[in-house]
Amino acid sequence: MYSFFLLSGVLDILTSRGLAPEGSDYFGVVIALLVEGALFKFHLFGRDTLDILIHTLLLYVIAFSAVVVVLEHFNRQMAILPMLRALLTLVQGTWFWAVGIILYNPVKDATPWDPEDHHSLMLAVVCFSWHVAVNMLLMFIVGGVTACCYRGSRAVRYSSLGNVPLKRVGHEEEVVPLDPEMGNGKVKVYRDADDVSRGKEDDDNSDLEFQAPVRH
Repeated sequence: MYSFFLLSGVLDILTSRGLAPEGSDYFGVVIALLVEGALFKFHLFGRDTLDILIHTLLLYVIAFSAVVVVLEHFNRQMAILPMLRALLTLVQGTWFWAVGIILYNPVKDATPWDPEDHHSLMLAVVCFSWHVAVNMLLMFIVGGVTACCYRGSRAVRYSSLGNVPLKRVGHEEEVVPLDPEMGNGKVKVYRDADDVSRGKEDDDNSDLEFQAPVRH
């Protein structure tokens, strides 16, 4: 399992450097998740009911993660998908800890869980839902703090037209044609006086905003 996640990391690096086909990074993650799911699936033979239940919950998260990665590959403009993948990864990690505590409680003289008791099984499911809720809250907190820290910063905003600079606030207006792939319309661009070159890179124009194209 660890070897496949290592291979996924290698594919990430190769894809980012253009040394592997586009989408290889997503392919590597999906394969690693499928291998992880298969290992945990066949890890359940001969186990008691509680052990099977908590590992089955983990299998649901792994399968859902693989589906989300595939959807993310084909819908890269949807910000909710990478956020969902991050949430599922967090749930996997925290639930691994919970599984260890439930099955092998490190607290001395702690009362062990009854593997066949209905209340133990239901409590395990409730604990799993708590893990999902706490991880969602953690992501909201991190997102809120990040938004507060970077609010008003020189950030680029994007539109459905792609990463095209459409407007620089408070500066000279200019109408330029869109790229052929984006249609035959034109867009208004507001440039600084020191933007001498038309081909200046987008990352130099970090305070660009977007507005709707002006069709002719």
